Amino acid sequence: MTVLELHTQYFQGRTPTLNELEFETLVSLFPGLLVALADDEFQEEEKTLLNTIATEVVDEIASETLTEIEKKDLLNNFLGELNYLATNSLLWEDNFLYTLSIYIEIKPEFGPFISEMMYEIAKSTDGINDKELAKIYEVKTKLGIS
Repeated sequence: MTVLELHTQYFQGRTPTLNELEFETLVSLFPGLLVALADDEFQEEEKTLLNTIATEVVDEIASETLTEIEKKDLLNNFLGELNYLATNSLLWEDNFLYTLSIYIEIKPEFGPFISEMMYEIAKSTDGINDKELAKIYEVKTKLGIS
């Protein structure tokens, strides 16, 4: 499944809040969200780090033609989708990871970013626990990254 196909499926029946490029970025952050949720506690430190990463990414993808208000709206849309995915991660996990694995085959330079992000989110609390480590290995295996 391509990112465009996943975008269409994901927003089916509702108004898209992200364009395809922005959604592609959301897909790349999904593994970090899965690690944050792995121990059934989406802790404040994990939320803060994920929001910080999302803010940095939105700044990178926001075109120079966007006003500050439009950038803020984009960030709010992005964070809203992360919150939706936090509640519905099981529903979307297989499709997101499959699509991301295909994306990484085409653009392998994203593999190290995703791997590092997952470890950083896990370490943002009291270190990496067994459930988080297991989820990191599971996701890395599904994505075909080392």
